[in-house]
Amino acid sequence: MHYYLLLITFFYNLVLYSDIDQIPHDEDISAHDIIQFGRPLWASNWVASKHSDNQFKFRDVINLAKAKLLGSTSSWDKSKSNSQWKRTVTLALIACTAALYVSPASSIAPELVRAHMATLIAIDKDCENYIITYPSEPILSEASLELMSEGNIWKEVLQELDYTFRSGGILDAGTQGELAVRLLLLNAWHHLVLSKKSINSKVFISWHFLIITFFVFSSSLSYV
Repeated sequence: MHYYLLLITFFYNLVLYSDIDQIPHDEDISAHDIIQFGRPLWASNWVASKHSDNQFKFRDVINLAKAKLLGSTSSWDKSKSNSQWKRTVTLALIACTAALYVSPASSIAPELVRAHMATLIAIDKDCENYIITYPSEPILSEASLELMSEGNIWKEVLQELDYTFRSGGILDAGTQGELAVRLLLLNAWHHLVLSKKSINSKVFISWHFLIITFFVFSSSLSYV
């Protein structure tokens, strides 16, 4: 199988906005500094925001990222009868947070690029195989984990992922064990953030915690 690659500078190394001094760079506890990473869209929206409060600016950017991941839908709609939509969104959410590998031969790969923020790396001559990825992008990870933290969405996402594994043809079966471990760590982080959020509503998924805090909290969880 041959792929035709066009190598370009990754977007997260580019500076396409002129107001860089307005982007938060301090690695403080607010986690607002993640705005400076990833595609320029996030920083541009931060700069263009009419809000003076950084909290509201950050919330606007995260809401935009959520809508992008959901294919221009404002929220996970449990009443959606389109199972293909849920499956595609599920793969996008997991790929942004757990480094999910999607097979180039999958028919769903171009859809992830078209409507769910995946990055196209290469395409074959016959336009049948697509190598896609979700580069490490904190804003998309923040938005994905926030979505999975709403209501019972986490459970639905895992059910859709399980169905996708069973149907085959989309995911690499050789890395399922590693993916399961990453999902357990994500679930532990999710519970840690929610426990802190009950005390301080301003806590975000990307909030800075000590590693020891995370490991102590993780060891207290039961997955049985």
